[in-house]
Amino acid sequence: MNSAEMEKVLYNHGFSPKDIAALRQHVNKRHISYLVLLEELQKRFIGCCVLILILVGFWIKVWITGSQEDIEAYSFAAFLGIVILYFLAPMKLAVKAFLFLKRNRHLL
Repeated sequence: MNSAEMEKVLYNHGFSPKDIAALRQHVNKRHISYLVLLEELQKRFIGCCVLILILVGFWIKVWITGSQEDIEAYSFAAFLGIVILYFLAPMKLAVKAFLFLKRNRHLL
């Protein structure tokens, strides 16, 4: 499948023109295919979800066993960590890539 066909498939399955432009920029810059980029975004999404679950798990542990100061400090640190993860991994595109590959792997 060439790039134009792939972009049309992506557009028909929920990717906005702005999302497709961002994907195209990375495909051209790194000389990879759309499929490779989507799989990489999918892996980033799964990794970020795991890290967020770990942060939430630790927050629950601190909430149950810690003092008020510990809860406040860890809440701030966990919130900051989640925000950083959100911006380091393009979560909007990663979620779309994850759902697209999960639902439409047969189209590729």
